[in-house]
Amino acid sequence: MYSINLHFRPSVRRGHTDGKLFLRLIYNRQSGNIALPYRIDSSEWEGKQHRLLYMGSSPDRVTYLRELQHRLDKEKEAFCLFVSKLGDRKDLNIRDILSSYRCQSLWGGLSSFVELLVRELVNEKRERTARAYKSTWRRLLSYSGKSDLSAEDLTEAFIRGFEKHLQAEKCSLNTISFYMRNLRAVYNKGKEKGIFPPEFQHPFRHVYTKIAPTRKRALSKDDVSRLNCFDETLFARLTPEEKDALHLFLFSFHACGMSFVDLAYLRKSDIQGKVLSYYRKKTGRLIQMNISEGMQRSIEYFRLRTQHSPYVFPVIQDTTRSAYSQYCTGLRVQNQRLKTIKEKTGIRKELSTHMARHSWATIARSESVSVDVISEALGHSFVSTTYIYLESFGSNVIGQATQKVSKAVNRVSEGI
Repeated sequence: MYSINLHFRPSVRRGHTDGKLFLRLIYNRQSGNIALPYRIDSSEWEGKQHRLLYMGSSPDRVTYLRELQHRLDKEKEAFCLFVSKLGDRKDLNIRDILSSYRCQSLWGGLSSFVELLVRELVNEKRERTARAYKSTWRRLLSYSGKSDLSAEDLTEAFIRGFEKHLQAEKCSLNTISFYMRNLRAVYNKGKEKGIFPPEFQHPFRHVYTKIAPTRKRALSKDDVSRLNCFDETLFARLTPEEKDALHLFLFSFHACGMSFVDLAYLRKSDIQGKVLSYYRKKTGRLIQMNISEGMQRSIEYFRLRTQHSPYVFPVIQDTTRSAYSQYCTGLRVQNQRLKTIKEKTGIRKELSTHMARHSWATIARSESVSVDVISEALGHSFVSTTYIYLESFGSNVIGQATQKVSKAVNRVSEGI
């Protein structure tokens, strides 16, 4: 069962007699409010009947109040219709009901819609995307100088202004693209829900949403070999925590560049015999591979510490904390430890969790593994994404290739 009524909330400012109007919903013994964008004087409100009063007002004010009452009745009618379609469901949260309605309301701000998207993503265990939406929206609101934005605010000129603002702050092309792609995703979802009318001009047509080539972060074969050999002299210089970090890094490398988030969430049930099968957190793609000797070595290293855990590695351990927060902490700690390992091993390039992924892809390519196979192993949705991971071939390699092609052509032209 539910009930909906109009309510008046007086101003808390000293000396003011005005106040705000809002709709109050009571649904399955839960209550919540939707603030309306209208202010009236306390003398213009009749509390028992939940209606406006016209007595004592000027003719112009009476006309305005009559129009306002008509709008309020329409708003209440629309809200009642919306809630009635939900039925008497016990699984519905009052906060989600109110957010959903705000998204459909003509006066509602877009922040409510973004909050709803974020909660949906969290419920789907897509915390990383949820965090990206939140940080992007905060950045946009900061640029706008407003507490909220409406659908009408998201014009092409406004979005291009935001892009220029990011450029002025010396953001990289990929950082700008990150914000624009997240905003475009929010916009497209809003378009599906009717928040943006069909005739609304797409505001992201002329902003940067590609992925620019970046400095590659791959280790050489010699560097990976130095880490992988478990030299007793090197291992003796590492602390127990650094040894943990090294094993996690090497498992990621040997597991075809498994990302740290997938490593952290990897369950023992994902391993059947000598076959590892898991779904990538980022793309949802299924990846299957045989467990290599290098992978098995790291699994065995942590086996005693994870004997009572469903997870393969001791990144997520505390049942009283969210798995995602433990992953975030684990990622930060892992990268800190890899920095100290770099200093002790003399490796020149910066060590990070993502470098295991880039290194595996680049070394696989140098060993003549096709880009299609590398893309499948990395779990990329598009081969074009894989090329971003790959280290460019050096000029000497390209030069040798050019000579080979020229010789082949010369042999044909000379009839050899």
